[in-house]
Amino acid sequence: MSASRIACLVVLWAGSCLPVSAAQLFFSRDFPGSSPAYFDITIEADGAAAYREAPDEDPLKFQVDAATVTELLNRAEAVEALGPSVASKRKVAFTGNKVLRLSDDGRQQEAKFMYSENQDAQYVVSWFLKAAETIGHRINLERAVRFDRLGVNDALLQLQGAFERDRVVAADQLIPVLEQITGQEKILHLARSRAAALLERIQAAEPAPAAP
Repeated sequence: MSASRIACLVVLWAGSCLPVSAAQLFFSRDFPGSSPAYFDITIEADGAAAYREAPDEDPLKFQVDAATVTELLNRAEAVEALGPSVASKRKVAFTGNKVLRLSDDGRQQEAKFMYSENQDAQYVVSWFLKAAETIGHRINLERAVRFDRLGVNDALLQLQGAFERDRVVAADQLIPVLEQITGQEKILHLARSRAAALLERIQAAEPAPAAP
């Protein structure tokens, strides 16, 4: 799949891309003993994404911006073109078995590895791990709002720390719960102020441009 074809898949709404593609990117990590022990994320060409911690559970949905989808598709194609050689032969600490699968119009490419020294593979893995962490913060915030209002501020502090460490991607999915927090007077003022600041940060951010 060429870079121009990938760009076309991402902008299906543009008149220049005639065929409707079913391009899909899938990533999973199986890491017993970690939290979560398993997760997978599926991203469609239009940026619609779904996260699961078990293959048979209802997915948690979010959206990925077009520039990021293009970047991930380009890099995933480069990874899968390497085949089995993408897996590093170096002895390193176990970080979970990973599967990266790119599907397009019935054609499927797949790479399986635990660790890779390839820069494209490292980029893709890093993004998906950050996506899983971001989902984790979203789940924690939604749970705290429902069941533990006093714990909302702690959950926000963890999210704030993730932002400072550049561990948050697809941040727009956090907007609904942050708006919910700022609008609930029963939640501590400090937490509402912190949520408002994070909300402003997300809404002011510009999507990262795709790599040339």
